[in-house]
Amino acid sequence: MNLLATGGRTVPPEWIDYIGHMMDAYYFVAFTEATEAFLDHLGLGEHYRADSGCGMYTVESHLCFSRSVRAGTVLRYDSQLLGCDQKRLHVFHRMSQSPGEAIWNASWKRSGGWVMRCARRSMRSFPPAPPRRC
Repeated sequence: MNLLATGGRTVPPEWIDYIGHMMDAYYFVAFTEATEAFLDHLGLGEHYRADSGCGMYTVESHLCFSRSVRAGTVLRYDSQLLGCDQKRLHVFHRMSQSPGEAIWNASWKRSGGWVMRCARRSMRSFPPAPPRRC
């Protein structure tokens, strides 16, 4: 699967620290927005949770900062499924400056997640044929 555009946003002033850079925690907030859009694309988002009582839990995440981001920067998110099995996804996200100007990568994130029964907090397999699954 190639990189899929999974959204973006303008960085709000509330996300900026005292030296004018986006705070670390907000990189994860931004990548969570990308993850939600990507899971929707795979058919494993909110509708999947509502219908099955199951959802994706992030169990590991690696974030690398490539460039500083400031208030007002327009970001875009791109995501790619790197691999999966019956119970797990391995996903790559890239955050870059929105097109229209010179593109640069602000950061990237790799994460792994499990399918979990929300009520019981127990791992389970994907349904037999979720839409757009690997």
